[in-house]
Amino acid sequence: QLILEAAGEGICGINTAGAFTFVNRSAAGQLGYAAAELIGRPCHAVWLHSYPDGMPMGREESPIFATYRHGEARHSDDACFWRSDGTTFSASFISRPVYHDSELAGAVVVFRDITERKRAEADNLQLGQETAMLAERQRIAADMHDGLAQTLSYMGLIASRALEQLESGFVTEAEQNVAQIQTAVDRAVVDVRRSIATLQEAPAKRKSLQEALRETVDAAVCQRDTNLQVYCEPEIPIDCPPARM
Repeated sequence: QLILEAAGEGICGINTAGAFTFVNRSAAGQLGYAAAELIGRPCHAVWLHSYPDGMPMGREESPIFATYRHGEARHSDDACFWRSDGTTFSASFISRPVYHDSELAGAVVVFRDITERKRAEADNLQLGQETAMLAERQRIAADMHDGLAQTLSYMGLIASRALEQLESGFVTEAEQNVAQIQTAVDRAVVDVRRSIATLQEAPAKRKSLQEALRETVDAAVCQRDTNLQVYCEPEIPIDCPPARM
């Protein structure tokens, strides 16, 4: 018992009916309950009753159900557990069946809150994307520099040749070389404009769910001439890609 209470992970015992038989202090704390409140309660109604979007999850759909009813071990690093106050947290869990005299007696579930880890992973992903974008812009700038240098060198060579031809009286040939210079200039202008446009493209800003809701409500208020205010908990860090707004 002392070991269970000292563990940093949440540890729960569940019988084959799906009710909690023991809950350590860490598990109760992460779920927002006192341990005594959970004993005998159906686990599904506590932590996995709904999907992250709030849609109800059937008991048979829960991965932990497969363990305490069918003896199938389960593991996930992408679970969404619910707290007593209706908020959620990202969880990593392992559920293992428990047997008594060769009969399935339930399951033991070990879990921990990995919200901070998920947030750090998301931040690292965004940082990686920004670093890759910066590297791509540097590559484009370098290509533009090299391309311009080559074009200018070519134009200088053709201009020198045209000048020599004019001095020698070969006007037609000189005019042809000047036309080549004009073509090279036109091509360089197109390439530079394309490169500048690419460099100026700003990455789409990621919006939080709260920002998206406020913008949607503000737009509806303007269209319908109504008065409506939205309050969102600022500590809920839910980022949504712009394409899904």
